Amino acid sequence: RSVRGHKVIELPAHLIRVLIGKAGSTIKEVILRSGADIKVNHLPHEPQGSISVVGDIEKTEAVIQDIFRARGCNWSPTGSSPLANQLDDDIPIPDELIGLFIGKGGDTIKDLRARCGGQVSISIQQPATPGGMRAVRVVGDNWKRAKALVRAKIEEIVMSNNLRSRGSRASGSAARASTDALHSQADSNLGGPVQL
Repeated sequence: RSVRGHKVIELPAHLIRVLIGKAGSTIKEVILRSGADIKVNHLPHEPQGSISVVGDIEKTEAVIQDIFRARGCNWSPTGSSPLANQLDDDIPIPDELIGLFIGKGGDTIKDLRARCGGQVSISIQQPATPGGMRAVRVVGDNWKRAKALVRAKIEEIVMSNNLRSRGSRASGSAARASTDALHSQADSNLGGPVQL
C-alpha cells in the first residue's frame, strides 16, 4: 500500500526541461513508474520552475533521481541545491570564446546536438564574475557522448585561438624584423638612413 502525500519541488529550468523530455515522454515515464500525479509549473523564459507531486513522494523522488542521473543531472531530493551539484559537472570555457563555441546562428551547438543524438540540452551559464570563466552545461539523453563532444570542441577552439594569437604576434614580429632588415640593408647600400 503506497503512502499518498503532496509535495512541491523547486527545480532550475534545465532540470524541468530534462524532466519533461521530448514531447513529454520523460514525465510520462515518471508518472508510469511512480504512480503519482505530477503537474509542471514552469514558463519557458523563467530560470526556475516547480513540479507538484501527489502520490508516493519517496518513490516519485527516487524515480526522478534515477531519471536525472541517467541523463547526467545531479539532483537530490534531500534539499541540497541541484545547482551546487551541477556546477561540478559543468565544462569551463573562457568568456571570450563563447561566440566561437556557439557558432554563427548557433550552428556549432546544433551540430553537437545532432552528432550525439537523442534530446540533449547544451547551455551556456553566466559567469560568476563579469568577464570570468563561463560554463557549458550538458544534460539529457547521451549526455556522456555530448560532454565528450563539447570538451573536444572547446579544446579545438582554445588551440585554434592560441595558434591565431601566436601567429599574429609572430607575423607582427616577423614584419618588424624584415622591415628592420630592409632599413639596415638600405642604410648600408646608400650610406645613410632611408626616408620612407
